[in-house]
Amino acid sequence: MPLPGPMRLAQPWISLLVRLVLGVVWIVAALQKLPDPAGFVRAVRAYQVVPEWLAHGIGYGLPVFELAVGIALVLGIGTRMVAAISGLLFLVFLIGIISASARGLQLECGCFGGGGSLQQGQHTTYTLDIVRDVALLIGAAWLVLWPASRFALDEVVRRGAPSHHRSERVGPRRTKEAQRRLAELQAKHEREARMRQLTTSGVVAIVLVAVGFAGIGIQAHRAKVSGPLVVPSSAVNNAIVVGKTSAPVTVDLYEDFICPACGAFEKQDAATVTKLATTGKAKFSYHVLGFLDRNSSPAGYSTRAANAAACAADSAAFEKFHALLYANQPAEGSPGLSNAQLVAYGKKAGATGPGFASCVNDGTYKRWIGKITDIASKDGIGHTPTIAIDGKEITGAGGGAPNPTELTNAITAAAKKAKPSTK
Repeated sequence: MPLPGPMRLAQPWISLLVRLVLGVVWIVAALQKLPDPAGFVRAVRAYQVVPEWLAHGIGYGLPVFELAVGIALVLGIGTRMVAAISGLLFLVFLIGIISASARGLQLECGCFGGGGSLQQGQHTTYTLDIVRDVALLIGAAWLVLWPASRFALDEVVRRGAPSHHRSERVGPRRTKEAQRRLAELQAKHEREARMRQLTTSGVVAIVLVAVGFAGIGIQAHRAKVSGPLVVPSSAVNNAIVVGKTSAPVTVDLYEDFICPACGAFEKQDAATVTKLATTGKAKFSYHVLGFLDRNSSPAGYSTRAANAAACAADSAAFEKFHALLYANQPAEGSPGLSNAQLVAYGKKAGATGPGFASCVNDGTYKRWIGKITDIASKDGIGHTPTIAIDGKEITGAGGGAPNPTELTNAITAAAKKAKPSTK
């Protein structure tokens, strides 16, 4: 598509700028996702639009594919084809975000790492995500229409190796025959250049596909926590249970030890939970998850704390240890409590056995924490805290966690339904 004169002169520089911006965006997005392959699978799963097998494929393969696309754009190799792929991906992202908005899902898009359902009290309008992706889509369309740019490997490919035809004598250029021969030679060179570009684009496309599939295997392997799967002896149905086994109602609590909303729920409802468990009105199944591992620096505090809680449960010190972790909850973005601090709090809670410290330091239950985190994600648990009775989430009047009265009323109502009729 021809451009006006002044724009024609500036076009290679504009395309260079667009190419570099898109390339850097892809590279940054990929680097943010690569360290946490399991987390990005959960982010994809949260959109609720693809089957489980495809969520794994996208979650593992897309970040590596994005990195390859970004590098190709920065180098300027196969630019038109790579820009078209970029545009297609941006369009898919837009559809996903708009679909999530239309269905009322509260998600972090996961475009630059993280992602998934927002925590209690967080909200989004998706406006910035949509505007950003539309702008990037326009940039990709520009490169599809005008891919030629400065400092691109495409231009090296287009020129190719020096041809012996260029040194041939074409006779006096004032004659029509010489002009015809020169035009034929130039047309031949153009055909050869286009063929080289098409071949290069094809090779780049094959490499991108191969990299994407390789990424699935690499990231799937990285997502697996090393070591044997050890389940805490105190665990029941992938949870640590507090309360009497004869209690008529089971309340599932999904939490993350660095989650501020979980800390607020603990502060507000802990006394009520203890009372309900002690009196036998309900038993509480604690699912201690690693959802927010990326919210500590370095990453991984959520899993370390959850592992320590499972270690404390083995020493019958879970409740006191649980309370101490929330009473001393670290801020998001911090390193979290050190292993030495976790061990000290465990001993304060009553986990004085010789195996507790080694359980914490060795991460004995880390793989189990990863397993139950993935199970919770598959079961549709997208945020913490999530409080569920009989598999149904209960919330307070404001949409957040229930207050003590609301929690007690919900448990009382569930107990009445569970009690056999005497009539």
